[in-house]
Amino acid sequence: MGPGQPHEAPYVNEQFPVATTAEGLTQYLDQFWGRQRETLSIESSQSIRLIHQSSWYTVVPKALFDPARGLDYLKFNTRLLDNDLVAHDLIEALDLVVVYLPFTNVNNWFFERFGSFTFEHSAAILLRHLLAQSTA
Repeated sequence: MGPGQPHEAPYVNEQFPVATTAEGLTQYLDQFWGRQRETLSIESSQSIRLIHQSSWYTVVPKALFDPARGLDYLKFNTRLLDNDLVAHDLIEALDLVVVYLPFTNVNNWFFERFGSFTFEHSAAILLRHLLAQSTA
């Protein structure tokens, strides 16, 4: 494909082994990248979108959401560690916030190799999709 021609971005849906450690995830990413590097050939001009899928999330009404209290929203349904970092995705049309624990080591792995990228939780994507379907 030449300059100015549309370029289809590669899509990868890789499922990690269920029982693993944080170190195991990054080792798995290293192995995956070793196998797929040439197939994916990610260019610096392409944007990367990482979707986290885990049960470590909850949905909070936007009116009750306080970013400083992220761990408080999760403490009832997730085992937390002192160093856990919380992320959140706003679902503007529904006035909801998906609060979750991203895989920080995975985010760091992507950042070290590709620079900036976006990430969100699969629950936010599902809610936006369901909203779009219900209003279509």
